[in-house]
Amino acid sequence: MAWVGLDLLIAAGCGLTWTLLRRADPRARVSAAAVAGITAVDMWFDLVTANPGAAQAIAVLCALGESALIAACLRIALADDAGTRTEQPWNSPRHSAQSDSVSCAPNSP
Repeated sequence: MAWVGLDLLIAAGCGLTWTLLRRADPRARVSAAAVAGITAVDMWFDLVTANPGAAQAIAVLCALGESALIAACLRIALADDAGTRTEQPWNSPRHSAQSDSVSCAPNSP
């Protein structure tokens, strides 16, 4: 019961990350990284403060689920294209093709 505030913060962070991803906002990477860190702290405290026996077994099972959340958040945070739209000019193949044909170097004889 003592860590309810931390769990609510994780839930709010997940909601924010989801909203930012749906809007293709690049800040989703920052939000996902924060959620991963907070979840890791929550998982650690749950494991070290659990009483031996059933409570510890439940904490270990919850840690498995929290590990999956951490992995998903890290995947978002470390992705090259998280929160970006493919139709943005700097990501389009047309833009890449045009920029490849332009050279600032002088022509060699």
